[in-house]
Amino acid sequence: MDSKTLEFLFTAFLMELNALTAKIMHLLPSVFKPIFMALLAFLLSCRSAGTTAIPENPDTSGPEKQYALFSFNFGVKGVAPVEMTNSELTGGTLTVENDPADVNNQCLRLSKTSTDPANQLTTCKDFVPVIKGTVSVEARVRVTDTSHWKQFSLWANATTEIAGVIIGDNGKITAIENTGSNVTILSSVQIDQWYTVKLSLNLSAKTYEVYLDKIKITAKPLAWKNQAIAPGQFSRMMFRNCGSTTADTYFIDQVTLTASDIPGLVYNSGTDKTSSTSGRLLGRTCPAQYYISLPIGWTPAKKWPIFMYNIRDGWDGAAPNDGPQIFAQKRGNMPFIIVSVKTISITGTTNGYPQNVLDYCNATSDQLFDEIAVIELFQQIKADYNGEDKFYWDGFSASGHAFWPLVMWRPEYIAAACCSACNYLGTGGYDPADLGRGMTSKAVSNAPERINLPVKQYTGEFDSVAQIGITTGKGMWQQFMNAKATCEAHGYKNVSLDILPGVGHTIHFDAELAYFYAHYLSTHP
Repeated sequence: MDSKTLEFLFTAFLMELNALTAKIMHLLPSVFKPIFMALLAFLLSCRSAGTTAIPENPDTSGPEKQYALFSFNFGVKGVAPVEMTNSELTGGTLTVENDPADVNNQCLRLSKTSTDPANQLTTCKDFVPVIKGTVSVEARVRVTDTSHWKQFSLWANATTEIAGVIIGDNGKITAIENTGSNVTILSSVQIDQWYTVKLSLNLSAKTYEVYLDKIKITAKPLAWKNQAIAPGQFSRMMFRNCGSTTADTYFIDQVTLTASDIPGLVYNSGTDKTSSTSGRLLGRTCPAQYYISLPIGWTPAKKWPIFMYNIRDGWDGAAPNDGPQIFAQKRGNMPFIIVSVKTISITGTTNGYPQNVLDYCNATSDQLFDEIAVIELFQQIKADYNGEDKFYWDGFSASGHAFWPLVMWRPEYIAAACCSACNYLGTGGYDPADLGRGMTSKAVSNAPERINLPVKQYTGEFDSVAQIGITTGKGMWQQFMNAKATCEAHGYKNVSLDILPGVGHTIHFDAELAYFYAHYLSTHP
């Protein structure tokens, strides 16, 4: 029998084993259960990555890597973006809107309606300071008036500006330098035209270069503004529409940050609670709180699957809400990068999030924040740790308030979805207006990836909140049936439920890991 046939048979076996695991555990006498679980762990690790130790402090220097990306495509039109800090909003509006040149794209619009030059609109983003190497910030910009200032600037800290350009400085693009004067770098700016502007900082020399549409247009490096007093670091980007005596609009899109040395990355790995977690972190783009555990043998030289789990208590909650820790323990040599992201929609409480997140949720819905948080955090983890292009999506119980919206809104990002007894508090109709819990804001996706997306829910036979077989009320069994009906009415063909004997309302760790790992093996010949 050749190796490909053996591989196929092994994968098929694992696919069947994930559905049988809990049933076998229920039937086995207690004395044999540890033996069975040890055998299962061995089988699941046979195709995993190696166990090479990771250097405690690997070399991170080198070419610039993605630090953050702001596309504004996930935001709600007419509402200020949750990703940014918006202030000085006088005489106008700052919102996410359609790109004036492409209705299929969204961008940030700073619309100044006042003719008072003292009024202005400002949005900024603060980061953990980058303290060495180089940093580049690139943005697409577009203006409707070229006679007044639209700023794009970088700051060493909250009080010290160091670099930037002014778009529309009497018809020109000018750059700020240490002398206090504005250097002309483009003599004629056109209205209603997108320009790509990049500011590249040298943190040790305290200089910067300006690129326009990928071409360097500074003849030599410019000295930073406030060069003498500015620390050699970067921590803030800012966009401002100001000084205009006419109503005008400043559009921002596709803001990309890269850095040669990214602060805050973790390189730990392990399978126990003390060594498998990074501690609570904050997403660099969207203010999402998360924890991360790298698999044994992680290296940036290969691609890794990302397992994302949403729960109210993040990593360190009381059982059964410490699911991510237990998944990390049970992962063994399986290659999953495990990420636990805290979501607001589980409890509807503040959950420790900043006021701009709470304001955004109040103006839209908690699921819409969770969508941004999960997708943008996934993109960050993917860039930082060489993750694969889709992630494995998981949740338990009230996690369904974020689990199902992501399944229905963003199937193109998900490799496979699996949960334990998740909520879906719609009333059962197929119309998105009938889904409840904030899902009325968006239609179910029509992305082709939805059709064969594997979606599995495990429910315990003795789960008291599931109310298996009861078709009235809000039991979780009926909630799943409603979710499945909604998905299938919109073209999903692979949504299923397994009832696991002998267990109640809990996370079904072994069955879920087997399900995800079998899918991983079946798609990685």
